[in-house]
Amino acid sequence: MKSKILGYHVHIYYHQRPSMEDFKCSFPNKKISFNDSAVGPHPSGQCLVEITLAEYGSIIEWLIRHYNRFSILIHPETDNSHDDHTSSALWLGDPIRLDLSKL
Repeated sequence: MKSKILGYHVHIYYHQRPSMEDFKCSFPNKKISFNDSAVGPHPSGQCLVEITLAEYGSIIEWLIRHYNRFSILIHPETDNSHDDHTSSALWLGDPIRLDLSKL
């Protein structure tokens, strides 16, 4: 049985930190966390946006329209981190190899 989805994480990978101002203007109540180096299974700089089930459709549509130059990982938040980052994950742009040993 699949685990209950509590929300989603959106990881936008970068080599040079994007401003995200246009995202903040479109979604002013969303907190954006930046990590400029590898952390957990993520091998490079990325910003993390936590989204709710209700926001999923509108935020994913916005990302498709505005951030197609980035590699973006979208995954559910459940009690199974490995599946969240692999079989249940969605990629926009080119996938990046994650270090699954750190899950």
